Amino acid sequence: ETLTEWESKQVNNWLSRLLPDHPPTKLTGQDLATIELDELIDSLECREEKDKARLKQSVCLLRAFGGIPNEFLCPISMEIMTDPVVMTDGHTYERSNITEWLSAGNCRSPFTNATLSAKSIVFWVCAMFKAKFLFTF
Repeated sequence: ETLTEWESKQVNNWLSRLLPDHPPTKLTGQDLATIELDELIDSLECREEKDKARLKQSVCLLRAFGGIPNEFLCPISMEIMTDPVVMTDGHTYERSNITEWLSAGNCRSPFTNATLSAKSIVFWVCAMFKAKFLFTF
């Protein structure tokens, strides 16, 4: 789903991870894609410089990508990963989701359904997933 297709619910989900103390807004993805950044900051009443910078950077990247790349979404929850790890199936998952999956006794990949060769996390995903614009998703 592209940024311009986001409804207020998706915008608020994204915004709540970016600025956790911010109240809900009626903005849509179309608004995020077209509104001037300073006007957006004013409408969201961002006062802290770090929040303003975080918001500007995140919106610019959302605009550049046209939304959130699927590679940043956990295949289990379909939410943006904040603590991504790679499993032995070669796919990336949110740590808490794959931990819960394995704790429930699953021994197959939630992505491919292939048997996992080991129930352990192989390695951390590259820093790109933890790039500043994704830090709170």
